[in-house]
Amino acid sequence: MLMTFNKRAPNEPNSMKALRYLFLTLTLALATHVTHAGSATWDLNPTNNDWNTAANWTPATVPDSLTDVATFGVSNLTGISFSEMTTVGSIVFNPGGQCL
Repeated sequence: MLMTFNKRAPNEPNSMKALRYLFLTLTLALATHVTHAGSATWDLNPTNNDWNTAANWTPATVPDSLTDVATFGVSNLTGISFSEMTTVGSIVFNPGGQCL
């Protein structure tokens, strides 16, 4: 996404400048959050039972957005807990997949 900001607006009201900076800050914060999330599959041998631990997923990312898919197959650890508030778009259970 390309954003252009006019650096030369000497007569621009302070409220517009504040809105411009707020928009830019929120856009950057959202982009940062999105880059840390992603669809993933729960590992056969996860390091612990925490959904929010990236090392428990392949690839090593935590499914935590409305566009992410969490997939479960056979795993040696199925009693999952959450250490943070989490949102996920969908959950898929492959044959043998389960979570309690």
